Amino acid sequence: MRRSHTELRIWQEAHSLALRVYELTDRFPAAERFHVVDQMRRASTSVAATIAEGDGRVSPRDFAHFLAIARGSAHEMLNHCRFACDRGYLTMDETNRLLTRYRGLAAGIYAYMKKLLKK
Repeated sequence: MRRSHTELRIWQEAHSLALRVYELTDRFPAAERFHVVDQMRRASTSVAATIAEGDGRVSPRDFAHFLAIARGSAHEMLNHCRFACDRGYLTMDETNRLLTRYRGLAAGIYAYMKKLLKK
């Protein structure tokens, strides 16, 4: 029996990162609520949601396509994290931790894509 997307390490990390992004953006300035906060929250939740959506597809090739989209959202977060740091909303330590985790997540997604496409 095929396992659920919630058992995949890439989904677990994406979900964990989205929760962390919500925690961190809670303290951003109110003026950024509909700008940087919204962009970061949408991109971070998109990674896990897109992995879940891809898991619901029929073929491994379709799933791999959705993983490519999720990987793009992880890369989008690299930009948002740097921007938030440059604006002073995240510390350098917070930024570096997020960047490291998102880079690792993107690499994990790519590895899983390759595995699916070999089938």
